[in-house]
Amino acid sequence: MRITNFRTWLVEGIKYNWTLVKLETEDGLTGIGEATNWPGSAMVEAACETVGRHILGEDSRRIDFLWTKCYRDMHWLGQAGPLLSAISAVDIALWDIAGKRARMPVYQLLGGAYRKRIQLYANYWFIDCDGSPEGYRAAATAMAAAGFTACKFDPFAHTSYRYGSDLSENLSLTEEQKDLALERLKAVGEALGPKFPIAVETHAMLNGPTAEIVITAAGGRTPVVLNVTSQATRQAIETARRFTRLGCQGLMCLPPFVGGLSSAETFRHVAAVLEASPLPFMLQWSPSLAGSGMDWTHLAELERGFPHCRAVKVDFAPPAPTVARLAAEFGRERFTYMIGFAGLGLPDALEQGAHGLMGGCGHLEQDIAVFQALMVGDPAAGEHFSQLETLLQFEMKTIHTSIATHKWLLKRRGIFAGGRVRAPGAELDDALQFELEQILERLQ
Repeated sequence: MRITNFRTWLVEGIKYNWTLVKLETEDGLTGIGEATNWPGSAMVEAACETVGRHILGEDSRRIDFLWTKCYRDMHWLGQAGPLLSAISAVDIALWDIAGKRARMPVYQLLGGAYRKRIQLYANYWFIDCDGSPEGYRAAATAMAAAGFTACKFDPFAHTSYRYGSDLSENLSLTEEQKDLALERLKAVGEALGPKFPIAVETHAMLNGPTAEIVITAAGGRTPVVLNVTSQATRQAIETARRFTRLGCQGLMCLPPFVGGLSSAETFRHVAAVLEASPLPFMLQWSPSLAGSGMDWTHLAELERGFPHCRAVKVDFAPPAPTVARLAAEFGRERFTYMIGFAGLGLPDALEQGAHGLMGGCGHLEQDIAVFQALMVGDPAAGEHFSQLETLLQFEMKTIHTSIATHKWLLKRRGIFAGGRVRAPGAELDDALQFELEQILERLQ
């Protein structure tokens, strides 16, 4: 059961080497994992060797323990980059061993197959073209002819992605570079047609104003919903119009939470935003956050007067009574009812007619797993939600706790480099971090 040997090797790839690891155990089982990252295959390889030596002699069955041990023992090396790539490779290899030991495919150990087919998208199909729009057009045509039904590419940097090379020091593009990127995107779109999915990659290398080009150029291919949170009605109107001009596919509106507006004043604000744009609209009904809200009379006016108001996010705790009344007043077809407030009360809300969940991004995988289990009537779904509910209650102590919790979770997973919270919010102190860690241990 114990790990007796560890190997790392590089496999030549198209643009960079793939980094693979192999674990061996005393009972003769082996597991393969992948740590590939770019740039710096040599750094990833060295990190794999370090992590591999660190777990020699450990019990290969303690998968979560070994992940946490490596992550915590080596946290001074950083919480992302080569270290996390190496830990991920070991984690994959340990699951490979677990599947072989159980004589089951790993997907069965993780809860069974969810789908029978997965769409494959093409990447690096453009690497040999000359960078011109016509070169991209020809490469896209050849890629589709090879049988691919979706693709991804970065029209901004072509193949370098080097800071100060393809992109300037402030992460912007010159007007010439912008024009060239849009011409590349246009050429690929024309070559593939309107029904061919295209993902536009920026490699996190563009500033905000430049990134807005993506929305404009996407031409409706990628669904984008933007939230109008401006407190002043006049500013909210301008924001809604600007978002619409950018080409997003929907708007959401959080009513003002400064000034203690009456129901009539809140209605006039939301109605003004709805009048400013014909896009599909979601009302974030959140009196607990805004400090005020609309009564049922004004909500009915929205329903009658604005057909493009199609969804309501119910930020109540518990949400079920509100969802039940919404369904009774307007039916389940008129509006899509989404549950907010981190998903507290989700099982009851789904029974009363809710359609979905809009939670935070710090524990997205757990939210999806619980939601899917509830939707298919899994007998264990209630127990799974009860386990997750402890975390939800912790994060929803206050709005500041919610923001800080999700940033802390994303930092812990290596997605955020830091957990800093902008003032006047507050980061989790040592006591709250300890409480959160205890909750996560119980969830595992």
